[in-house]
Amino acid sequence: MSEKVNVVKSSESGRRPTDAVISKFERVLSVVLMEEYTPEEHRQVGGGGGGGFTLGDYLNGAR
Repeated sequence: MSEKVNVVKSSESGRRPTDAVISKFERVLSVVLMEEYTPEEHRQVGGGGGGGFTLGDYLNGAR
């Protein structure tokens, strides 16, 4: 795999390696670690008029 020992050890301890190292792991171990994700829905957050519902609005309504 020709990767430094500390890179492999840090990956084993839970630190996320770079995409290039992940690709090497996949090739050497014959496994799939990353998949392409495409969301089924597209949602847009914000961009509406006004301030929306705030925490203050919630607290005033609870009284």
